[in-house]
Amino acid sequence: MRPVTAGGRPRQVRIKRFFMEFFLIISTVFFFLDPGAMSYMGRMQAPTAAYVSIGIAAGVYIAMYVLRAIGLLKMAKNAGKSNLAWCAFVPVATSYLVGELAGDMRFGKSVIKKCGIYLAAAEFLLTVSLALQYIPTLYGYIVDKIYLVPSESGIIYTVGHEITWVADVANIGYTLANIFQWIYVIVAVFVYIAFFKRYVPGGYFMLGLCNVLMVWLPALVLVPQIAIFAVRNREAIDFDAYMRARMEEMQRRRQPYGGMQGGTPGAQPQPPRSPDDPFGDFPDPRGGGDPFAGSGTQQNGDGKNDGGDQG
Repeated sequence: MRPVTAGGRPRQVRIKRFFMEFFLIISTVFFFLDPGAMSYMGRMQAPTAAYVSIGIAAGVYIAMYVLRAIGLLKMAKNAGKSNLAWCAFVPVATSYLVGELAGDMRFGKSVIKKCGIYLAAAEFLLTVSLALQYIPTLYGYIVDKIYLVPSESGIIYTVGHEITWVADVANIGYTLANIFQWIYVIVAVFVYIAFFKRYVPGGYFMLGLCNVLMVWLPALVLVPQIAIFAVRNREAIDFDAYMRARMEEMQRRRQPYGGMQGGTPGAQPQPPRSPDDPFGDFPDPRGGGDPFAGSGTQQNGDGKNDGGDQG
């Protein structure tokens, strides 16, 4: 949180460390290349640092955009949704396409259809609120009207008298973003987990979680996009059928070791098998079946053993 003085009155310009896609990336760049801090330390002018940050963020965003667009385009065609392929190239509309590829969501006996509409709406509202918060701040840096000055409480950010509206608009965006971020997170966690269940069943939880946690951890922003690009040629699967097949395979593998009765459901249990003779490969030199037949004591007809002692 950054205390700001605007027009002689105390204001607050709170620059949250999360922004949907482009805003998220540029906030990460600002973490290392804050224009106000660069200007305060004399390393770079604030406008120059702002432009450099925008350029770096734009480059990363374009790479992410291309990976995501190519991946979703291929997935849409494989799923027979070519009429929605254009959504892969339109921000916010990509969320609708992800929802369509994820399919219907089930909560107990309830089924939610068209979940992509809810995800796209939540992303749109969050993006607008973050733009209201962040674009005025960028403008303030570009016109060199946001400064860092020392005070009794430490270093604070101040806004010039000419652009007092920057603090007002940024505060509105901050307030709205705190509301819409939770709406987006709640919707996104279910939709993206359902989406990755169909394409990456072995790692769906971590990928779905990364797509939500990037709201707070910007370093994760590229992980889901790379995953979407990497699995673009896979066909969607039925996750429930996949799990049933996995369980049956595990039962078949464990049967020789644990004695479990696996196999086809409903089949009659088999009788226990006699253990194999561990000495079957070593023939008895006497011709008998017991390898220890000659090592014991036996009694003859007189009641004596082979050594001559009385039994």
